[in-house]
Amino acid sequence: MKLKNSIWLAATFSILLSTLTAAGQVTAPVPYSVSVFATSAPGSYTKPDSIAVVGGHVFVGYGNNISTTGSDGKSSTIVEYAMNGNVLKTYSVLGHNDGLRANPQTKQLWALQNEDANPNLVIIDPVAGTQTTYTFGPTPHGGGYDDMAFRNGNVFISASNPSNNPNTGPAIVKAEISGTSVSVSPVLLGDANATDVRTGKPVTLNLLDPDSMIFDPVGDLVLDSQSDAELIIVRHPGFTDQSVFHLGLTLGGFRRGLYRNPNSVGRLNLDTGVITPIVTGMVSPHGMDFIPK
Repeated sequence: MKLKNSIWLAATFSILLSTLTAAGQVTAPVPYSVSVFATSAPGSYTKPDSIAVVGGHVFVGYGNNISTTGSDGKSSTIVEYAMNGNVLKTYSVLGHNDGLRANPQTKQLWALQNEDANPNLVIIDPVAGTQTTYTFGPTPHGGGYDDMAFRNGNVFISASNPSNNPNTGPAIVKAEISGTSVSVSPVLLGDANATDVRTGKPVTLNLLDPDSMIFDPVGDLVLDSQSDAELIIVRHPGFTDQSVFHLGLTLGGFRRGLYRNPNSVGRLNLDTGVITPIVTGMVSPHGMDFIPK
């Protein structure tokens, strides 16, 4: 089975920003190149993860090695950089930041905390320099929330760290804000039926690690179930004609639109699930975002 409309992940973008710690020689083949964007001062903020680009500035979420359930009461740091790597402003958000996305309509930054339990959402207005915290009710899957994706005024969130196996709770939800709280409704269940991309045969999912998400240019919502080494592609998410596709990955999960193994960044062929390395020699690559040429 072919998903030709989604092959954009293989070759569309050639400029990327990533919060990666290098060990030894980091290399990339032509036409790619790698350089250091920014470094943090010792003792300031640590464990960089997600990246978002808003209004020509780069925002990086630093988890600071705190609890992914928010149980220690500590805070993560969101750092705003100029394109030359200079620090412009820092924001403190209570809990462990993982998801970090720009709302394309409002140009505000959404920061999602505590991917394993007790999630909260902070919306940052980069122009005003303000931030507002929103709370969730009990999560229907028993865990936290990890990543977000925006489309046509809707926001979708991956439901991470489910408490049951098999996972009968939602793996993707749609979120709406009312006052200072966030309500969610299920979009994709963890045990949904899907069509396998390579064989065209029906499969029953069991998504035990819903993680990163992104919309591709044709409007398909792409989710990785990281520890399952599976990619889930949702066509027309939230509509009555929603359809779901499954693709097993040969080298593991992905973050922010490119696919990765523990020490490299690669690109994926969505027909075969084969990942071709682009950048090698890194240590634990995490968040990415793209800027057009």
